[in-house]
Amino acid sequence: MLFVFSKPLLLLLLLSVAGGLFRAALASSPEPTSNGTTIYDLLPKFGLPPGLLPDTVINFILSDNGSFVINLAGPCYVEFEYLTYYEPRITGTVHYGSIDDLKGIQVRRFLIWFDVNSIRVDLPPADFIYFQVGWITRKLTVGQFETVHSCRDNALGFGRIKDAAERVIQILSKYGLPQGLLPDTVEHYSLSSNGDFVVELRDPCYVHFSTLAYYEKTIKGNLEYGRISGLSGIQVKKLFIWVSVTEIVAHPNDGTVEFEVGFLSQSLPVSEFEAIPTCKSKAGTSCRGVESLPISDV
Repeated sequence: MLFVFSKPLLLLLLLSVAGGLFRAALASSPEPTSNGTTIYDLLPKFGLPPGLLPDTVINFILSDNGSFVINLAGPCYVEFEYLTYYEPRITGTVHYGSIDDLKGIQVRRFLIWFDVNSIRVDLPPADFIYFQVGWITRKLTVGQFETVHSCRDNALGFGRIKDAAERVIQILSKYGLPQGLLPDTVEHYSLSSNGDFVVELRDPCYVHFSTLAYYEKTIKGNLEYGRISGLSGIQVKKLFIWVSVTEIVAHPNDGTVEFEVGFLSQSLPVSEFEAIPTCKSKAGTSCRGVESLPISDV
């Protein structure tokens, strides 16, 4: 069937198609278009600071109802007052002064990552911005979001514990064990379905609890609820002698953690292991000399 259009109608159709293509190009590119619009220009038009997003946006889509999809070059981190993690794809709904139903941005508090569910500012604009994290609202100064920040592909440059360490912390808690049994230098780990695990630290190191502990670079064992058995890679110093810890058992009713050292055992208060310890490359001036070195170093 052949359709014949009048010239005015044909011109109207062409203009409509061209306008649609222009709007699509505007929404899908963060680079300045003919009117200079970028995602960083759009945020202030909604009363929001441009630095809410990092400098790695490659494209975005904004619908008439305010829902949006933002694609980054890859997952990355930005250090604000809290370390912030951006997933490669961020979605939500923007209104004037707020972003709701947000997905793809997390912040870290007390070594745990939390999803940011919404962001809002005071209206009229003031000096603060509010992040809704679960049922908690965090109030931050808006000034740190006024400029667009570079986004790093890992958190190491910020001197923070890596994701592997955080995951190990979560696993220990899930198995009823205190999170401070391992230091802050976890690089990699593996956990089999039968509970066998291998944890790799950055380097061998020492931690001062009520007794001095030495962590080898590789720690192995079997994990079950409330217990680590077949343990290797952790030693403690007793009376100038380093002895290997072979098993760790949590006793929550007593508030203690029991360490088996050969045929002996010692119980310590669980409070010593509630915080993630900093691991040092040296034992300290009070523990020098060949007699104070762990077995693996002699």
